[in-house]
Amino acid sequence: MIWVGREAVAANSNTPIDELTELASDSEWLVRETVACNPNTHIDTLTQLASDSDWSVRREVANNPNTPVDVLDRLAGDSNVYVRQVALKNINSRKG
Repeated sequence: MIWVGREAVAANSNTPIDELTELASDSEWLVRETVACNPNTHIDTLTQLASDSDWSVRREVANNPNTPVDVLDRLAGDSNVYVRQVALKNINSRKG
């Protein structure tokens, strides 16, 4: 259960960006998903996580308000329906 500690670090809004970047490559999907949720995760890291093999990680990238629009556009065509729905919702919320 060591990953629980890494998940807590990934969730912390005070975690430095370089640590979040490192955690984005964690072997545990839940840690990567938590990095994708963190509002301080760098856009390059979000872009990397948008190609994650786990759909729940991609869904959280699609839900992150800092995810670039071009990444959201790509996620709007994802193979997973939940990822597509969240990406489209995020895109539409930015149109005002």
